[in-house]
Amino acid sequence: MDPDTYARAREHFFRVQDMPPADRQAALDALIADEPELGRYVASLIEAEDTESGDLFENAVKRGMEDKVRDMSVALDLPEGQRINAMTIISRLGDGGFGDVYLAHQDGPNRNVALKIIKAGMDTARVLRRFEHEKQLLAALEHPNIARLYDAGHTPQALGSRPYFVMEYVDGPPITRYCDQHELPPAERVRVFIDACKAV
Repeated sequence: MDPDTYARAREHFFRVQDMPPADRQAALDALIADEPELGRYVASLIEAEDTESGDLFENAVKRGMEDKVRDMSVALDLPEGQRINAMTIISRLGDGGFGDVYLAHQDGPNRNVALKIIKAGMDTARVLRRFEHEKQLLAALEHPNIARLYDAGHTPQALGSRPYFVMEYVDGPPITRYCDQHELPPAERVRVFIDACKAV
């Protein structure tokens, strides 16, 4: 598949996948009528995606894919000084449901960033779609209490070509620790919580 067709298939896939189930078939039928080969390809991807419904971990356990389940919990563990494109790893900050998060220094512009890399074993179609959706969502958000998305890409092939986000690095403790460190009374803690809720 040539790059242009791939890009268009990808665009149609995410557009149709994000539709309510009742509207998907009509959209696929219209696409197939306009571009039969591309439409059938996108329809096959949507069908395959639907078979992966449910909890990813539970599906893996039911299928007996112990290796895949074990991979999901393994951090990338990039060493200090590791280069990821135009960034240098400083330290590991932690991990979330889908990704490992690192503090990195970006060459240009010269700044520290939070680098979120998808976990090993999590690169299924469903997870990649959610990662892509999160990227699009973050790119559209503008709020003083939400870390900004600077860039996105893939790690080098030697590191598995995993998708990543480059985000604004916010230096500070978790909100609960901040409140404890400053011995905030209940009313002040509620004000801090309200600021977080406004961002959400």
